[in-house]
Amino acid sequence: MDPVKIVGIKYCGGCNPEIDRSRVAEELGACLPKGFELTPTSVPGRWDIGVLICGCATACANRPELMAEARRWIIVCGLAVDDVEVPGDRIVEAIVEKLSKIALSKS
Repeated sequence: MDPVKIVGIKYCGGCNPEIDRSRVAEELGACLPKGFELTPTSVPGRWDIGVLICGCATACANRPELMAEARRWIIVCGLAVDDVEVPGDRIVEAIVEKLSKIALSKS
């Protein structure tokens, strides 16, 4: 049996949100694929995957020092997930698809 991958969430400061960042996080927590667990702590460090939820396309929280806090990142920038635009109601679905691909790659 493969070990559970720990998923952590970080947020931008929320100065100019185009999306409801909290809603995205709540919905993601409710529909994580099998083999993933959302950590209840906001303290990074031992995360397998980090999800950075930025409210707008500027993604000011996407900084080099942040990248060391998880092995892999999925970056939400307003209405884009990893630089691919998605409708607002499909953001969580796009994140779940990325997580599923990570699970399939076994890395």
